[in-house]
Amino acid sequence: MGRLSAPVVFLDLDDCAAGAIWPSLDRPRQPFDRAVLGELLSEFASSGASVHFLTNRPSGQLAIVAHMLGGPARYHLAESGLAAWLPDENRAAVHPDYCEFVRDILPEVLGRLRGHFSLGWDAPLIEEFGTRLATVTVFPRGSGEAEVQALCDRCRELLADLPVEVRQGKGVDIGPAGVSKVLGCRWAEELHPQLQGGLLDWTQVLYVEDSLTGLEAARYISRNGGMIAAVANADPEFRRAVQELGGLLCCRSYEHGVLEAVRAWLGKTT
Repeated sequence: MGRLSAPVVFLDLDDCAAGAIWPSLDRPRQPFDRAVLGELLSEFASSGASVHFLTNRPSGQLAIVAHMLGGPARYHLAESGLAAWLPDENRAAVHPDYCEFVRDILPEVLGRLRGHFSLGWDAPLIEEFGTRLATVTVFPRGSGEAEVQALCDRCRELLADLPVEVRQGKGVDIGPAGVSKVLGCRWAEELHPQLQGGLLDWTQVLYVEDSLTGLEAARYISRNGGMIAAVANADPEFRRAVQELGGLLCCRSYEHGVLEAVRAWLGKTT
């Protein structure tokens, strides 16, 4: 595969570009491989790629890592595309279609969570990361799968009458119903001309992911001529879908798999 003239990379973070840095009772934290980070930065710099994050993490967590890895990228997609981090402006923006949700529904969600759960040190943690959010994540005191599942069930009962989706991840993720990372892809088509100075050409895009939360986005990018890749630790169903779509199946996991995908996409041997 030949090297692209103006490559654009979309990256998931947790269990992908950021490695297995999130600890749980089921798996210890694995510090990021700094040597791989250096190699990734070198590849991005030599190719001229703009590197945009497409992640479930909130905007505020992207500030430093976006400056480090994103380089010339002028936007990053947070909370599955419900928000964007704009590094040149040092601010977050909410997706224009979800301003009413943030204004009217999210305060009710937070009010119910705060009213139901104690805010003590031993209580579940309502992880807000500030106030400018489109979603909220709740973590149990224990971080094993059983604890997260039990908390997820409680949150679903508590919010059953609201137009929200409660999903089990590393914690309990709560946001507008029906949202997936494809929302971020479609918003990127508007942000790219405004901020990067040219249309987003999906045929020059690589998207690396590990989770089913990115499946719809992967299908969208593939349909539009982009390349998708699944790291070795990706959900088996996601890897099967990537294979069916003619994408790259990495032999290595986490950040090593991302480096493998980037090099293969740029036409380099790994």
